[in-house]
Amino acid sequence: MSYLCHTKLFNINFKKIELMDFKYLRDFIRQAQTDNKKTKGLYPEELLDLKVKVSFGQTALAKIPWIAFLSPNRSVKEGYNPVFLFFKAQNKLILSFGIGDEKKPLRSWDENIHNSKTKISSYLEKPWKYGDSYVHKVYEPKIVNDDVFFYRDNEKISDDQLLEELLEVVNYYKKCFEYYQKRPSWFVGAFINGEDHLEKFLEKGYWMHGNENKFLEKVISMKAGDFIAIKAAYTQKKDLPFENSEKFASLMAIKAIGVIKENPGDGKKVFVSWTKVDPIRKWYLYTFQETVWEVKRGKWMNDELIDFTFNNKDQDINRFLNDPYWKDIYNSEDTFLEDKEFKPYKLENIIDDGAFIEVDKLEKIIRRFQEKKNLILQGPPGTGKTWLAKRIGKALIGKDVNSPQIRSVQFHPNLSYEDFVRGWRPGSDEKLSLEEGIFMEMVNQSINNPDEKYVLVIEEINRGNPAQIFGELLTLIENSKRDKAEAIQLCYPDSEGINSPVFVPDNLYILGTMNLADRSLALVDMAFRRRFAFFNLEPTFNSAWKSYVIDQKQMDKSVAEKIQFSITNLNNEISNDPKLGKEFQIGHSFFTPPNSMENNDSQSWFKEVIESEIKPLLEEYWFDSPEDVDKSIKRILSDA
Repeated sequence: MSYLCHTKLFNINFKKIELMDFKYLRDFIRQAQTDNKKTKGLYPEELLDLKVKVSFGQTALAKIPWIAFLSPNRSVKEGYNPVFLFFKAQNKLILSFGIGDEKKPLRSWDENIHNSKTKISSYLEKPWKYGDSYVHKVYEPKIVNDDVFFYRDNEKISDDQLLEELLEVVNYYKKCFEYYQKRPSWFVGAFINGEDHLEKFLEKGYWMHGNENKFLEKVISMKAGDFIAIKAAYTQKKDLPFENSEKFASLMAIKAIGVIKENPGDGKKVFVSWTKVDPIRKWYLYTFQETVWEVKRGKWMNDELIDFTFNNKDQDINRFLNDPYWKDIYNSEDTFLEDKEFKPYKLENIIDDGAFIEVDKLEKIIRRFQEKKNLILQGPPGTGKTWLAKRIGKALIGKDVNSPQIRSVQFHPNLSYEDFVRGWRPGSDEKLSLEEGIFMEMVNQSINNPDEKYVLVIEEINRGNPAQIFGELLTLIENSKRDKAEAIQLCYPDSEGINSPVFVPDNLYILGTMNLADRSLALVDMAFRRRFAFFNLEPTFNSAWKSYVIDQKQMDKSVAEKIQFSITNLNNEISNDPKLGKEFQIGHSFFTPPNSMENNDSQSWFKEVIESEIKPLLEEYWFDSPEDVDKSIKRILSDA
């Protein structure tokens, strides 16, 4: 199967063209008889809407001078192009489907050319260079009285015939180039379930993905002849080719490039003619981390990326840094490289957002989280466990970002290993297929980007069966086992049927929340508990809370003070109840308004919270003593 540009795809139209002046070709033959290598200003820069490049050699006089025709944004080093090659020793001017000697093109002339044209190496005995190029027409130039004529089989070739034969190659080249300009280039990953399949792909001559069905349509749309590159996206702040003030910059390593030979149409795999990039090449700033990235020409950033990857051009980093988009994101004068949406986030930001915990305790929580890798915040309802968990995650990674580095899931009684880790799920075609759960998605992301930290927040972790949901990975989340050497096989293979060993990387952190007031739940088992650090959160109606709701939320001072007094008394009553205890206290989140109360009645808002949220909770606590509930509510409201 051909994977290049078939002539049958195009109807070459030899439109009427004025007789071309072949003076340049005659001048070329004359100069080739001399030692003069100068070309600047002596030859046309453009013919037939193509660039013209002429060479008689650089450091030394060439044995085979040439005239090449190129698309505007290409160079002779990049691959294939129409070319006149003058083999001086044999006095043969060969109009060729040229293939450069310095760099073999990824994409070249199609199999129609391969099958119907003779290589120069077969036409001439031991040609000096360019033996892989294909012969289209051969001329024997003769100089008579300083005029140049072209012959074939002792018959003079007219300029009309020269033009027609040149157009055959040029039009063919243009059609191919235009076709491929419209086709996307593909940037794909090589990690499947935490294992790098690069060498396997190169050896076997294919690429495949191991993700869920979301990539099926993209892979099906890949066509024979499309460029494809294996990449790995991550961040780096040291050893960058520009000043970055010790801030992280996004980059993408190009590990292999190739041309798609065949697409079987299953949405999973394509066959590729690969070339390994060794050493890898690093591309900066304009990156994308999805496993399958479709890049089309037309935008300058895309053009730069494609030419960098497949045409070996250097990246114009300054152009990216000075582009209005990056100028807005970065301080271009200082070359700051922190994404606009990624604002710094530290412990003090948690305090500013409305955490009422002592700084020392907050520092201790974050420190233990860093060391243990797994942490659970537990406490009564309304103590801000989920709120704090997500902000601790931001502080850990140092950026104010929610996705993809911070993701959350809620455990519940029906959640299973198959949902969370890997298992069979129905697809759009109503057939079952093996799919990755959120935990394996986070594992793969973390492995692919080892310089970044990732946080999985598990809300109400004790509402499910954690040991069962984690399965065999319960062992691997332990801090001492966060290593590839500890990898084990899962219960199910991946979507491709491959059962590669899996490990949990040390840049993936797990932060759970646990509501101890839920009487329907059993305590988590000891095996699970040993792998986590635990911190208790308590209702906090302290001066920090009071200042926050008054200054930041515009709550009336009198109402804030009444809440402090009445809810603290209520919590003491709950704590002293032998049927309840501290874990059933009322948290401060119930009484921390989400929005400003500048134009609202604080007193009315407080009463609504008591009636709609606190009273139903107390009715559950004291379900057998409704009179105690009524007394408590009346006392709170009278205090207010």
